[in-house]
Amino acid sequence: MRVAFDIGGTFTDFVLEDFRAGVLRFHKVASTPRDPAIAVLEGLETLLRTAGVEPSEVSGILHATTVATNAILERKGARTALVTTAGFRDVLIIGRQKRYDTYDMYLANTNHVNNWDLVDVSCGPIVGGYLLDRDRSPLYQLVKSDWLWDRRIAMVSSQHFLTRSETSDLYRLADILLPDRHDLIHKAVGWSLREAGKRVDRDELRRFLDQHATIMPRTALRYAIEHFDPAERQHYLGLPRKRQQR
Repeated sequence: MRVAFDIGGTFTDFVLEDFRAGVLRFHKVASTPRDPAIAVLEGLETLLRTAGVEPSEVSGILHATTVATNAILERKGARTALVTTAGFRDVLIIGRQKRYDTYDMYLANTNHVNNWDLVDVSCGPIVGGYLLDRDRSPLYQLVKSDWLWDRRIAMVSSQHFLTRSETSDLYRLADILLPDRHDLIHKAVGWSLREAGKRVDRDELRRFLDQHATIMPRTALRYAIEHFDPAERQHYLGLPRKRQQR
C-alpha cells in the first residue's frame, strides 16, 4: 500500500494505491492553514479506515504541497531574502511557475537520455529553448563529451535557434563534429545542416558545403543535400574526397 497527499490552500487531497484490490482510492478534506498537519492526520485516518487498511500496511507515503507556491503567488508572508549557491537560481522564478531546473536536471542526467528518438524529441525545447536567450557555451562543452548522446544533444539542440533564423552556432557545432566517427553524429550533423538550409538560407548551406563537403562523412553529406535538385546533389557527391586534417 502507498499513500500520496497534496496540501493545497483550500483542500488536502489523498490517494491510496491498493495493491491487493488493484484500485486507487481517493479522499479530500478541507485544509487547515494554521496547522496543515491537522488535515493530513485526519484525512489519513479516514482514508485508511474506510479502505480497511491498517497503518502498518502502508509501505510508502508521498507528500506534495502548493502552500509555498501560493504564498509567493499571493505575495503573502514576511519580507525575505533568498541566497542560493550556484545552479539554484531557478527557485527565484517559481512565482510564475517557470521551473528552469528542468534544464539543469536534464543535463545532469543525460546518461538516461540514451537513444536517438528520446534525444531528438526532448533536447530542442529543453536545452535549445533554455539557451535561446542565454550564453550557449554549454553546447560547446557537450559537443566535446565522450558520451555520444551529449554530442548529439548539442547538435540537435542548435536546431531550435532556427526559429529565430540564427545559424551561427549550428554551423560551428557541425564543423566541430565533422571528424566524429559515430554514424548517429553524422546523421545529426547532416540533418541539422539540411534544416538550416531549408528553413533559413540555402546559400549559406552551400558556402559551408563548398568548404567542407570533401571531408564530410558521406552520411552527413547525403543528409545535408537531400533537398537539393539531382544535379546539385551529384555535384557535391562527385567532389574528390580529402583526408580530414584535424
